[in-house]
Amino acid sequence: MGERHAREDHRAAERARRRREVDSVRHSTEMDGGSRTQEAHDDQEAYVRGELTLVDLAERADRDYGRCGGTVNVWLNAET
Repeated sequence: MGERHAREDHRAAERARRRREVDSVRHSTEMDGGSRTQEAHDDQEAYVRGELTLVDLAERADRDYGRCGGTVNVWLNAET
């Protein structure tokens, strides 16, 4: 496998990991009776595409919802 294919495989795997994380957060939020704004949805999709880091996503959640906790903070702790 060439270096280009290895990079593409890594990017695909990273997108898949991010998709699972976002889907899990959305499911948890819905199970708790919560909802999200279109902006939050768009931010989450940008995170999946790799356009935002997890820190960016947490900062936007803080901006939109006040100090975020729970899952986003767990993610941040796992990445540091």
